[in-house]
Amino acid sequence: MSDTAERFSEGEVFYRFKLIDKAVARFEEVLRVDPDHSGARWMLRLCRGDETVMPEMVAAAEALIARGEVKEGVWWLRTVALSLQYAGRVDDCIRVLTRVWYLAPEDQELARALAEHELARDNARGALQFLQASFKLTPEDPDTLVAIARCFEALGKSEHAARCFEEASRVVTAKGDASAAALFAQRAADARLGKRRPR
Repeated sequence: MSDTAERFSEGEVFYRFKLIDKAVARFEEVLRVDPDHSGARWMLRLCRGDETVMPEMVAAAEALIARGEVKEGVWWLRTVALSLQYAGRVDDCIRVLTRVWYLAPEDQELARALAEHELARDNARGALQFLQASFKLTPEDPDTLVAIARCFEALGKSEHAARCFEEASRVVTAKGDASAAALFAQRAADARLGKRRPR
């Protein structure tokens, strides 16, 4: 990794942790060495609260994706989403993260986060959209199974919810986690009785 790339990477980490002064210093260092470094210019504008740079960043990310450079495009989209989150623009952040998820459906943590957002908005069907794709990739992930069960509970599909909780219990039992297995088994029983636990 070149010195410029290393400084840019450090600046990006500082930005993610809201250490804005340190991030600004790193991006300025990059621009002193490479005045044409568009990424450092964009990040510097973000650090200074210039939200008008975001559409420019999204357009550049989409151009990268169109050229087949999906990983780099997704990285820039995630940076925009983080900036939107910092600015309190939650709905815009979710729209960008949904685009990221379509490009990188294997990101199960993101899928669960988007599903949680949809559940909080009482949109269990929307939440299931994200979780079913995760389930297809790793059908034995207990976190995904429990999240799907919660969606079914919200939709009033008690038997479906109970089966998902039972499957989660089976999976964690096989991993030797008896306390989680007991908890999920109890949640399956509660689901069959129509008892929903608070989120």
